[in-house]
Amino acid sequence: MSEDNEVSSETGAIILLVEDERTVAEVVKAMLEELGYVVRCVPTISAALQAISEATFQLVLSDIELMPGPADGVQLARLLRTTHPALPVLLMSGHPGKAENAAGEFPVLSKPFGIGELKGAVLRLERSRSSS
Repeated sequence: MSEDNEVSSETGAIILLVEDERTVAEVVKAMLEELGYVVRCVPTISAALQAISEATFQLVLSDIELMPGPADGVQLARLLRTTHPALPVLLMSGHPGKAENAAGEFPVLSKPFGIGELKGAVLRLERSRSSS
């Protein structure tokens, strides 16, 4: 997985994508880049926390299930809500039960999703962030 910010963005927004499955990360990154975002991909929560300490992101998009380790995307989102309360987090999951459990607390996209669903979810978070 590449960890770069080479793409020019129409929106100027940089999204941190936290996904440990390489193929999924590549597909989601390509969709976000098609929408005009700059995307940095990392495979673990520790890499995400490191990236957040080094750069400014407008949004974190994280899979709920991340390997290795007992921590998951929901725990990352809870931590970021405390340490970076202005940073929106969007979760994604291919497991309906986990998505439903997290949905009461955070916005969740159920995999598989299309570019339209992804765009709508990101725009809603951007609007809610700019209105707060």
